[in-house]
Amino acid sequence: MVWAVAGAGAAGVARLLRWDGAGWQRVPYPGEETPGTELTWAETADDGSVWVAGRFEDGTRLLHHDGEAGRWTPPVPGESTAEAPGRVRLSPSGEAHLVGRDLARWDGQGWTVLPAVPGIRLVVTDLLPFAPDDVWAVGGAFGVGGPPGKPPGMVLARFDGSAWSHVSGDGLPFSVGALQTVCAVGTGRAPGTGAALAAGWDFWDDSTAPNLRWDGAAWSGERGEANGEDVTVRDVCGVPGTGGAWSVGHTRNTGPEQTRFRIERYG
Repeated sequence: MVWAVAGAGAAGVARLLRWDGAGWQRVPYPGEETPGTELTWAETADDGSVWVAGRFEDGTRLLHHDGEAGRWTPPVPGESTAEAPGRVRLSPSGEAHLVGRDLARWDGQGWTVLPAVPGIRLVVTDLLPFAPDDVWAVGGAFGVGGPPGKPPGMVLARFDGSAWSHVSGDGLPFSVGALQTVCAVGTGRAPGTGAALAAGWDFWDDSTAPNLRWDGAAWSGERGEANGEDVTVRDVCGVPGTGGAWSVGHTRNTGPEQTRFRIERYG
């Protein structure tokens, strides 16, 4: 089953859509006609239901819909911004993680607000939760000041249940740029051993998609195919039962009229 969201905010009506094998169908949900409701990201659970990140009644929340009825969670407590979350990610045990200025985990009963990833002008763009004490975060950090157009530093951090620790060093293939997305790949998702693929853009070399692969013990670099165009990756999705993944992105250093989508298969 495939779910999608379309439309957002007071200027329009946010729609929840489901693919039935022949076409897209609108799925009603609580608050659909309420001004200011936003839906930003949908993640399908193993049982075919969907978790949707968004805002409803002036609070950051999750919408859970099984195809017949939907229900909003309570708002994230103590949220620091009115900005809608960017994504929702599910752990193997079914816990839902909101990704945005605030990072929080919903376990079906209540919220656990995660500490912020340490850094100056740091933005988390995606999470990969293996377990409550094993979560990866990716993004970019702009640091203090700098000239206009200053590139960010790549952010790759791991949460052990109490604190975040940054991964850095000569073993990483690049450090200037940003990671936009991370996903599980392969068949194993056990805490501490699950494989992962992270992707984004490399400031110094954007001729190919820069990917990082986690084998359960260490990160290594690999590159997408070069075709004479610069590229940034926006999202990756693992292919079940394999070590491969699909990525979607676009060309970077061109005007809006020349920008093209880019889809690649790895592994």
